[in-house]
Amino acid sequence: MNKIYGEIAVVTPEEAQTILNTRNTVNRPIDKRQVARYAASMKAGAWRINGECLVFAPDGTLLDGQNRLAAVVKAGVSVAFCVWYNVPEDARSSMDSGKKRTAADVLHFKGYRNANIMAPIVRMAYVYDMLDRKMNLSGKAHEVNTDIIERYAEYLNPDVAESTAIAACCRYYLKPSVVGFCHLIFSRKNKALADEFIQQLRNGEHLTEGHPVLTLFNKLIGAYRNGKSDLSARQQIALYIKAWNAYVADQLLPELSWNSKTEAFPVVA
Repeated sequence: MNKIYGEIAVVTPEEAQTILNTRNTVNRPIDKRQVARYAASMKAGAWRINGECLVFAPDGTLLDGQNRLAAVVKAGVSVAFCVWYNVPEDARSSMDSGKKRTAADVLHFKGYRNANIMAPIVRMAYVYDMLDRKMNLSGKAHEVNTDIIERYAEYLNPDVAESTAIAACCRYYLKPSVVGFCHLIFSRKNKALADEFIQQLRNGEHLTEGHPVLTLFNKLIGAYRNGKSDLSARQQIALYIKAWNAYVADQLLPELSWNSKTEAFPVVA
C-alpha cells in the first residue's frame, strides 16, 4: 500500500468543483448550512488552516472535506488546506466523530473568561454591526461561524470582556447575552450612563414609579416563567433600547412594549 502523506495545498474554486464532480463518490449529502457558514468565513478572510483536512483514498476518492470544498466554490476564493493522501477508505467511519468545538470553546482556549456568555454577545454584536441593525437573529442569512466570532471578539476586546463580566453577575431574570450586548452598544454612546443603567437594572432598588429602568425591570420579571423568559432575545433587546432612550433623555416611561409587526426596531439614542 502507498504510504500516507500530507501537505498544505491551495485549492481554487475550479479545482474544488472538479474534485466534487469527479472524486466525491462516497460521502453523505452536502450540508448546505455548514457550507454557508464556511463560505462566509472564507469570503471574510477569516478561514484558517486548523487541522480539519481534505482526505483522499489511494485511488483519489475524496473521503472527507466535501463541505469545505463546496464552500470554496460558493465563496469563489482560493483557500489553503491541510491535505492527506493514500488514507485507507475504511478509515472513513472514524472521521468527524468527535464533538465539534463551539465558539465558546474557542474563546475559552484563547483565554477569555465567561466564554459561554461572551460568544453569544459577540455574535449579536457582529449581526448588529455588520449584518442587520434590526437584529433579526434567526435564519441562515445571519449565521455567524466560530472563526468570525473568534476574530470579532479580538476586535471588540477589551470592551466586550468588560460587558461580559458585567453580564456574568446578573440575576436569574436577566438573559446574560442580552445584558452584555446592550451594555456594549450603550457604552459606545455613553460609558458612564451604560454602567449606571445596567447596575440599576441588576439591583432594581431605589427606583421610583415610571423610571425607565424600573419599567424595564418589571417587564422582564413579568415575562419570566418556569426558568425562562417568554420574550425572545430580539424582543428583549428592543425593550432595552427603548428604556435606554428614555433614560438618557431623562424621561419617564410608565409603560414599555414593542410590537415587531407594527413598530420599527428602535435605534439607540
